[in-house]
Amino acid sequence: MLITLRQLLNMAAGVPDYVDAVVKQTLAGRVLSTDPDDDPQINRAVGGNISLVHALASINPLPLTYTPGTKSQYSNSNYLLLGTVVERVTGQGLAQIFQQRIFSVLGMTRTKLGTQYAQADSYLKIDGRLVTLDRGHHIAGDGGLVTTIDDLTRWAQTVLQQRFLRPTTWQAAMTLYKGFYGFAWLKKGSWYWHGGRVLGYQADIYVSPERGLATTWLYNVTPVNDARLAAWYPQRDAWHEQL
Repeated sequence: MLITLRQLLNMAAGVPDYVDAVVKQTLAGRVLSTDPDDDPQINRAVGGNISLVHALASINPLPLTYTPGTKSQYSNSNYLLLGTVVERVTGQGLAQIFQQRIFSVLGMTRTKLGTQYAQADSYLKIDGRLVTLDRGHHIAGDGGLVTTIDDLTRWAQTVLQQRFLRPTTWQAAMTLYKGFYGFAWLKKGSWYWHGGRVLGYQADIYVSPERGLATTWLYNVTPVNDARLAAWYPQRDAWHEQL
């Protein structure tokens, strides 16, 4: 079965999500009363240094989740594999490539690949109590970037002004395949958006070229079973639509 780089970029490759496989391995038959995303042990496992060999061994026995190109569905494996391709083609590590070709060019002086470089520990907030997840060691291409609000805002401005890449590349990046995923972009209402979480760290970026506006959000505490979150996320999206 042929899978293209474009399909990986558009989350259209049908590759099973290695994170889901790691979660199942970590559970090892254990039954949880909460979402696995809220379990400290699972968070530490996913936020650790998962090697390419381990990730591939986790998903190689699994069938494709769908025929490549027929739909778009999120899978962390896609950008893990893309990062590996970039390393093999350039002969450099992904962290070095990011630093030389992106961060230094854009003046993102406090951005690195690797959660171990975070300036603060991450936490789950469970029943009002903070559970430390530390900083982990996630360095794969699907996540693990450590940044600041200032640097993330620099990136948001780059996107708004469509600098750094060719206009045709920006157009392709912001075009959602099957109405779902561009090149690391989704949509919430009329805003382009992407969010991510590893350990207790979370990040969100919203960009609206038509408004000329962007918002950036960084957290190092993730609440667990907090009913206020169910209201907060739609309220945040509604607030963006009013800007």
